[in-house]
Amino acid sequence: MPAVLAPEYPLAPNSATAAARMRSRVPSADRPRSSGPGSLDEGMRRTLSFNQLNESWSRRRVAEHPGAMTTIRASTAEEGDALAELRRALDAETAFMLAEPGERGSELPDQSYRFVADDGGRLVGVIDVFALRWRRARGRGAIVLGVRASAQGQGVGRALLNEAIAEARRRAMWRLELTTMRHNQVALGLYEACGFEVEGVRRSSVRMDGGFVDEVYMGLVLAPPGSAEMGDHLGDEPA
Repeated sequence: MPAVLAPEYPLAPNSATAAARMRSRVPSADRPRSSGPGSLDEGMRRTLSFNQLNESWSRRRVAEHPGAMTTIRASTAEEGDALAELRRALDAETAFMLAEPGERGSELPDQSYRFVADDGGRLVGVIDVFALRWRRARGRGAIVLGVRASAQGQGVGRALLNEAIAEARRRAMWRLELTTMRHNQVALGLYEACGFEVEGVRRSSVRMDGGFVDEVYMGLVLAPPGSAEMGDHLGDEPA
């Protein structure tokens, strides 16, 4: 069943009702002798004042947005245009979305690249660098590296990683990042030796052998954004 959200400021209980409830909780021997407002203790007066203020704001909210109710439901395939319009509006209304205003539909060319390790015509390793196409993330790449078991321990992984880093510098990219399973000490040692630093842990990120495994999140900042090393051609393809 779809969830229904009430207005942001729900109506507070009537102040008289709240006062009656509070008086009912006070032992009769301790109740004020007089029923006038001045007989309430300071705590009760503050509570009534808060309820009155809350009720005032609630009435104002309902007056500004009569019948405002929001339903949470599953999206449908037929509302693609409406979703596209919503995303464009979000891009324009806040700076916290990845896409800049007006950028959707005119993304930058894909900057991703790949190297392989070729052993006499037989591929024994591969490294992919996946780049996002938004301007705010241009120059950032996510690495995925793999080497055949028969070729491990021969420097293939390090050679692939070094070439990927060198290519990122040629393209004036400013950051590379990756994840590896927490218990993969060989990979962790390789990445740290190449300059990557641990930035966090994804807990229970991968299901394996009937259980869950953590992943270590690592990053390598090649050049601080805006530095002279990056120049003005951030993310351009090499000549």
